[in-house]
Amino acid sequence: MPVPVRSPIRLAAGVAGAAVAGAAGAARRRLAPAAGSLPALLSLTNLAGGAAALGVLLLAPALPPGAPPAPAVAALCLVAAALADALDGRVARALGVASPFGGELDSLADVVSFGAAPAALLVAVAPGVAALAAALAYLAATAFRLARFNVGNDPSPAAHATFRGLPCTAAAGAVAATAALAATVAPWAASALPALGLALALLMVSRIPYPHLAARLSLRRRRTYAGAAGAAAAAALLGPAGAAAAGFGLYAASGPLGGALRRLRSRGPTTPHPTAPTFYSKGTTSFRDRTPLTPRASER
Repeated sequence: MPVPVRSPIRLAAGVAGAAVAGAAGAARRRLAPAAGSLPALLSLTNLAGGAAALGVLLLAPALPPGAPPAPAVAALCLVAAALADALDGRVARALGVASPFGGELDSLADVVSFGAAPAALLVAVAPGVAALAAALAYLAATAFRLARFNVGNDPSPAAHATFRGLPCTAAAGAVAATAALAATVAPWAASALPALGLALALLMVSRIPYPHLAARLSLRRRRTYAGAAGAAAAAALLGPAGAAAAGFGLYAASGPLGGALRRLRSRGPTTPHPTAPTFYSKGTTSFRDRTPLTPRASER
C-alpha cells in the first residue's frame, strides 16, 4: 500500500502549528499561578482603597490650605475600592479559581472599605453622639451582612443575580456621596447623615431582595447605554456627588418599594366575582324584598 507523501509546505505548517500550540500551553502553565493570584490582588486593592480613605480622614488636619476636602478625597478612594471589589469576583469566576480563601479575603477587605471607612466618614462630616451611634450600627450591620453572605455564598454566576439585603458597596456609596456632597456644595446634607446611616444599616441586615446591577450590565443591551446616558445627564445637572447620592439613594429605596409593589400585586383583584343570576318572585316592591322562586312540584 503506497504511503501518502505530504508536501513540504504542509509538513512545515504542521510542525509550526504544533510548536505554537506547545508554546501556548507552556505559557498558560507558567501564567496559571499569576492568573490565580489576580483576584487576590484585586481584593487587596480594595483593602488599600479603604485604608487610604481612613488615612485621608486621619490626616485631614494636616492637609495644606487649598487642598480638596478630606471627605471628598476619601470618597474617591472608596470609588477605587468599589471598582476593585466589582472585578475580583468576576475575574475569579472567569478564570475558574474561585475559592473559599478568595471569598474570605474579599469580605475582610469589604469590612474595612465599606464598613469602617464609611463609618469614619459619618463621624468626620457630622461629629456628634448621634453620628457616632449611627457609625457603630453601620459598622456592625456591615460585618453581619458579610458574615451572612459568606455562610450561604454560592460561587456559581446564577447565584449572584440578586442580593439579600442592601449590598454594603451600595450603602457605602450612599454614605460617601452624601459626605462628599456635604463637604463641597451642600453643607446641610451633613445633618441627614446619622439618619441615613441608621436606615442603611437596617436595609443591610434585612432580607429584602436587590438586583445585582453589575451582573446585568452588557454592551449588547440598550438599557446599559440608556443608563449611562441617564447617569451622565444627572451628573451634568446635579454634579458628580449629587448624582451619585441620588442614584445610590434610589437604589436603596428600590428594595422596600419593590417589595411593597409585589405584595400589592399578589393580593389580586379586590372586587368579588359575579355570582350566578337568581330568579325572583313577582309582586315585590323593592330589590331587598325579592325572594327566590320555589320550584314547582312538576319542575322538581
